Amino acid sequence: MISYDLDIGCDGEKLLHIKSNKFLTVNKRLPALVEKNAMRVYLDSSGNKGSWFYISPCYKIRSNGDIIVIGEPVVFNPFGNSHQALHVSSVDLPGMPGFKEVNVLKTATPWKINLFLDYQDNQEEILKGGDVIRLFHTEQYKYKDVNYIFLRATGRSSATAATSSKALWEVEIVQLDPCQSGAAHWNSLFRFKHLATGFYLGGAQLDPAIINAESNRRRHSDIPDDIVLQLVPSDSLNDVRTVFDLGETSVARPADSVVPQSSCVNLHHVYSDKWVTSTYIPIDGDILSMVGLSGENNREEFVLVPVSPTEVRDLEFANDACNVLTKFVSSVNDGTVSIDDRNYVISLVQKVIYFIANLEAEQNRPDALELVVANPNRDRQKLLREQAILKHIFMILEFPDLATDKRPFKLSDLKDANHSAYKTLCRLCYRLLKLSQKNCSKNQEYIAKYFGFMQKQIGYDILAEDTITALIHNNSNLLEKYLTEIEIETFVGLVRDNASQWDSRFLDYLSDLCVSNHTAIPAMQELICMTVQKNTNRDILISTSFVEVHEVDESGQEKNPELQVALAWGKNSRQRVISDIASGAKNELADDLKILNYYRHQLDLYSNMCLNRQYLAINAFSKDLNVELILKCMSDTELPCGLRASFCRLMLHMHVNRDPQEPVTQVMCYSDQTLVGNPRATEYARFWSEIPEQLSIEDYDVKLLSSKSVTGIHEKFADTLSFVESYLLELSSDMWTFDENGRNILTFEVVKLARELVYFGFYGFKDLLRLTRILLAILDGTNTSEHLAAALEELKKDGRFKGSIGDMSVVACNFARSTVGIDTLPKSQPTFSAHEDPIVLDTKLKIMEILEFVMNVRLDYSISCLLSIFRKDFGRIDGDRDAAIADFQNHFDIQSIEERVGNIFNYSGEYAALDLDGQGGKLFLRVLLGLYLHDSTSSVTGSLRLLNLHFSQRQKVIESFIWSIAFTVCLEVREDELRNKLLFYLIGMISKLKSKFTKEVSEETDDNEKCSICLCDFEEEEEDVRRLPCMHRYHIPCIDQWLSISRQCPICRVDVEMEPTFESRLESTFRPSTINTINALGVNCNLVLLICFLYFFLTLVDLGLGYLYYLYFLS
Repeated sequence: MISYDLDIGCDGEKLLHIKSNKFLTVNKRLPALVEKNAMRVYLDSSGNKGSWFYISPCYKIRSNGDIIVIGEPVVFNPFGNSHQALHVSSVDLPGMPGFKEVNVLKTATPWKINLFLDYQDNQEEILKGGDVIRLFHTEQYKYKDVNYIFLRATGRSSATAATSSKALWEVEIVQLDPCQSGAAHWNSLFRFKHLATGFYLGGAQLDPAIINAESNRRRHSDIPDDIVLQLVPSDSLNDVRTVFDLGETSVARPADSVVPQSSCVNLHHVYSDKWVTSTYIPIDGDILSMVGLSGENNREEFVLVPVSPTEVRDLEFANDACNVLTKFVSSVNDGTVSIDDRNYVISLVQKVIYFIANLEAEQNRPDALELVVANPNRDRQKLLREQAILKHIFMILEFPDLATDKRPFKLSDLKDANHSAYKTLCRLCYRLLKLSQKNCSKNQEYIAKYFGFMQKQIGYDILAEDTITALIHNNSNLLEKYLTEIEIETFVGLVRDNASQWDSRFLDYLSDLCVSNHTAIPAMQELICMTVQKNTNRDILISTSFVEVHEVDESGQEKNPELQVALAWGKNSRQRVISDIASGAKNELADDLKILNYYRHQLDLYSNMCLNRQYLAINAFSKDLNVELILKCMSDTELPCGLRASFCRLMLHMHVNRDPQEPVTQVMCYSDQTLVGNPRATEYARFWSEIPEQLSIEDYDVKLLSSKSVTGIHEKFADTLSFVESYLLELSSDMWTFDENGRNILTFEVVKLARELVYFGFYGFKDLLRLTRILLAILDGTNTSEHLAAALEELKKDGRFKGSIGDMSVVACNFARSTVGIDTLPKSQPTFSAHEDPIVLDTKLKIMEILEFVMNVRLDYSISCLLSIFRKDFGRIDGDRDAAIADFQNHFDIQSIEERVGNIFNYSGEYAALDLDGQGGKLFLRVLLGLYLHDSTSSVTGSLRLLNLHFSQRQKVIESFIWSIAFTVCLEVREDELRNKLLFYLIGMISKLKSKFTKEVSEETDDNEKCSICLCDFEEEEEDVRRLPCMHRYHIPCIDQWLSISRQCPICRVDVEMEPTFESRLESTFRPSTINTINALGVNCNLVLLICFLYFFLTLVDLGLGYLYYLYFLS
């Protein structure tokens, strides 16, 4: 409807309030606040039926259909009630003299329509009146601010990314009609209004005290003499000293042309005929510097950076809220506050809470006191501090502490029902403080200044302790600075005061104080542990022990006594069996529910005190809470899942993650470029005499477990391992649907415990393979096969997923470039990742970590099997030189080795157990594809990493084996000539194996039978061919020319490393035909050439030329 004429009596119009971006709306069901016989008018964010108005003529000489003229008075009639009109009351609003209420009444009020901005000037790409900007200095990367006009340095990587609300300026175009604005032209006159304070940018005489200051004279002797004016704020609209015009900094343009947004300009002060320039006169150290006015030669550029309307509206809301709070504080101090004022402020604080949480427009939002926000709006948090809202919040909280005749109630009186409204207000204020400091370090520092004040209000049920805990829980520096034994004693005292009601909140506060940003704070752990362990505080905790329970059968005979877990509490040590309490909780007995909930939070406190091997707490609590007791509670299905999860977590931090357990070193396969010059490459070296001629999984487990020195401890946790495996097996058979939150938490803790047990080496390889199949079954049960099938079809249609997958380099590239995700699944069915509980996602990530560990162990076992095969066929490699070489040549059965190596790669024969899922990898791929299609970045990254490990097993096994056999020979053989010949002979045999098994893979995935650059077919056994790491082949001259202008494969666009490699460094040493043959075989050139370099280096040592060749190689 832009550029259309507006007619009287048209179909209907909506009136949008630009400042708030809300529609003027009539509520016919509610009376107005002042005139009760009128209908209420308010601003609605989305608008409704009451937002539509007819436009009627004010005078009879005008009729329907006439075009409305600028300046003409009209009447607005709401839809459905043409006899009433938009009306202005003659009565002032209460407490706001001079402000009138707008309502709907039968008495018509004419409204004059004035033009503010023509629609032709309302373009986003040009500067216009009403725009809000920031003024950035182009050279010093500073912006203008008020109340003093100064340039403030910003620490942002980009100066234009600074978001201070104090640097917002509204552009006003000087016109004859003060209500009219327009587009900015280069010959226009401007005023700049500071949005936060309402002051205008103006010029005034420079303060002589600044110039004559000796410190400034000594430090800034180079201040230009013509700077005699400075920029100052002015509150006068008609002050001629607030008028500026803009000067161009680039190509000269016509004076009547418009000023583009984000222009670089010079600011010219019209009254003094001076130009705005920066100075080195400090206002606040090196951060704030004064802005002056200088002559023609000192022009400096400023960028007019536009500000989004959302940011402006946020500032307007913060300013309005600050004004209301200021008046409320003043009224309370004067003793003139009314009930309406108090209720209005309560409503306002609730709106500010929703404002931080980005829920101001939500209809069905939770109660402000119960609101949980994961990521508050950081810019809005900053607004609360900069616009002094946090300051006024603390002033409101000070009211009960400053009791006077005008404010008779005290802090202790808030428990009285007569002061419940003020108690609600204080609770809302503390909830606002808690949300405003979350993930915002500046606000945390500001609120921490009132730490002592907030401590005085702990224990009055106004959430002071909740705010303090949240504040220092996320900031370890504040935690160690402000928290002492006195504060801990205060929290423990609150636990005691509320223990009779089984209130567990204060246990959670103590638990949170042990940890900051998921990291244990040892000093706090020790302090809390020592305080809790005092004899005077033991009565606040529930003790746990084994008791003998004697039961009688149906015949009246007493059964054998059974050990049961019992809980005891209170000074009289009242004792009850935990199973009886759990039974009462199932029957919804209030006391039993509270006891179990309190006990669960106490166990969580113990876990946090023991976190990261805090032995003071471990030694104190592990005597009563031993492994057998915790395991019995973990296994008891009669207990609630949440309580069992707490026991699992306690088992991990109190007994598993402690000495002498240490994480085992995973067997990693490093890439060739990582291994060059890496001392950890010697991990592949093994003594030839220690390599067995026959290796089974059982033999490997014996060596693995004995090497980890956990044989004695393994028996201690045997039942724990059995519980973990039985629980996961039951979970896989039940098809985990993660509908029950308590079971999700228990599953996460069990999987987390399993992960730590795996990393501490409690599982042998055979156990790991069994555990892997269980975990894959769990993950497979959480994915919907129909969804995966649909996603696979989409992948096939787009050509991003091949029917035969044999090479990970192709598949990973296709996956990485694929855009198929959750949005591509059928819309008629819910996706398996939609609305997924974060605890479920964390569980899947822990399972993926276990799978990665297992695959690395399988890699080590495969290398050990290959070494065993070579060891059996080669026999001895020391002793007589001629006999050893003859033994190599006579007993090396390449066909037998190929068969056995093929069994390892194909998981057949005696190596069938290496198949992780028992389905040839189909289940494994299905699970990983489901995780890849998840909308979580961590899930996608982890699945791609596992896919890479899965599809590159052959390549990694042979590469690792090459390193292992090379270093083994170098360590074992002492005679140089024999070592060199063995190395050369072994590399040749391994190259044959690599050629055979790489060819099997490449035949499945080699789609480019011709060079994609020159489009010529490859000839058989052509040597002039190079294979890139992504396995695509090209003619060497073609790909060299291509890589000289681009660093990506022409087919799959995978980045190709352009740094000098062994191939380029040794190309002059080796014949080109040899290197081309290696490329044609698909062997990693860097690995082979490095070992060849090792061979030549050992040969040159005898000639005394090794050092010279080493220097040549490094050059």
